[in-house]
Amino acid sequence: MSIVKPNNNTISAITALPAAIPTGKILQTVTGETTTNTQITSTSYTDTSLTANITPSATSSKILILVSQNVQMERQTYEINTFLQLLRDSTTISIKTVGVGTGAANGQGCRDTFAIAHLDEPSTTSQITYKTQGKVNSTSDSGTCRFQEGGSRSEIVLIEIEG
Repeated sequence: MSIVKPNNNTISAITALPAAIPTGKILQTVTGETTTNTQITSTSYTDTSLTANITPSATSSKILILVSQNVQMERQTYEINTFLQLLRDSTTISIKTVGVGTGAANGQGCRDTFAIAHLDEPSTTSQITYKTQGKVNSTSDSGTCRFQEGGSRSEIVLIEIEG
């Protein structure tokens, strides 16, 4: 039997943090929310009414974007997929998909929540608009999606982190 002795090093013995641990300070937080019911019956990306603006204080700043967005989707036959893209101004920086279907010719529908966490490095001190856009995979057989159905609240949080 061997006895393991505890390591008696103190916190003062640590001289540097590992590179994977962020050390920047939070400089500002901006929140955007919407309860506007936005119906989309298109296979092209369309604004969902969720948006927020931020003006970084330094070009080295990073922006952590957190999105929680409600969606209801339905189609009379087969499957339905809804896509959500996150944009910085007009540039796509993230895309997510949710869907439902059995492959059978009966109506499909579901409610879900898109969750996005994205760390962006915009390299600017100009105002940035972050927003989401949605689309469906098919409009045949009444394919549609509704964001913020029934007045449910969706939210986008922008956190500027010192670079």
